Amino acid sequence: MTNESPEKLTITINFSPSKSDKTVKDIFRDRICRTLWLLWKRKHVCSQTFNEDVLRIGIRIGRLDAPMANLKKIKACFYPNQGDFTDPAIENFIVENIKHFDDCRLDFVPVKYRVAVRA
Repeated sequence: MTNESPEKLTITINFSPSKSDKTVKDIFRDRICRTLWLLWKRKHVCSQTFNEDVLRIGIRIGRLDAPMANLKKIKACFYPNQGDFTDPAIENFIVENIKHFDDCRLDFVPVKYRVAVRA
């Protein structure tokens, strides 16, 4: 479930990241990794290596010089071992979601999450 507005995007998750394994905790501590995880996971079926892939890719994206609004630079962060991130899906994902990663953009929209009550 999502709540989309011009100023924010809130995604509801059904678990508490603070009660998860170390990899998930690391993902949710980092804004870019957390954003990548939340945005990709809500629309894609993911493999067992998804969390490790997110950490690796998110760290690469975080190292890019600002502004990051360069499709080729961001796309290169997904390679060489893209795992769940297949080529056509990556480009579409970046184009649709770059505003959630690059906080230098005028149209930057942060992604927030909330834990479902029963999680």
